[in-house]
Amino acid sequence: MLNVRSAALSHDVIHDNRLDVLCLTETWISADAPDAIKLDCAPPGYAVLHGHRDLSTDRRGGGVALILPESIKAMTVDVSDYTEFASSSVKPAGRHSRSVVLVCIYRPPAGPVSPTFIDQLSDLFDQLVLFDCKFVVVDDFNVVGDNVEQLNS
Repeated sequence: MLNVRSAALSHDVIHDNRLDVLCLTETWISADAPDAIKLDCAPPGYAVLHGHRDLSTDRRGGGVALILPESIKAMTVDVSDYTEFASSSVKPAGRHSRSVVLVCIYRPPAGPVSPTFIDQLSDLFDQLVLFDCKFVVVDDFNVVGDNVEQLNS
């Protein structure tokens, strides 16, 4: 998982590290971007699944992407849309009878964690448990506090 602020170097990261899966946060790719931009973060032979940044904001940033080889058959996992974070979820088809769900989450640096964020994150985990399979959640929560003591508690 990488916070990239642009997905331009993902090809090199995947190739140099021989990765099967790469999760990106801060892709800065909006839902209305042309396909040339949306698909560019995946090297040849790879597919990308986006959790686009919110269109209702004029601010740059946000967005997540999951990049997987096209040889790994995967299906998008439908979880609720959340207002406090962007996410993408996928379930790769494995050789085993029980598979795994992979979730990538990005929470913008919008100040201290709100009760709404905690409720929505809890709801996401509730949904994942209902899939009755293992899951992996990678995140960039941007958790901030007013002081060091607050972060350590």
